[in-house]
Amino acid sequence: MPEKGGSGGAEIEEPPHFPPLNL
Repeated sequence: MPEKGGSGGAEIEEPPHFPPLNL
């Protein structure tokens, strides 16, 4: 299954909108 609407890669299984780690 292709990316579910993320903006990074298809190798990582993370949500489409991960929390900001640049605080």
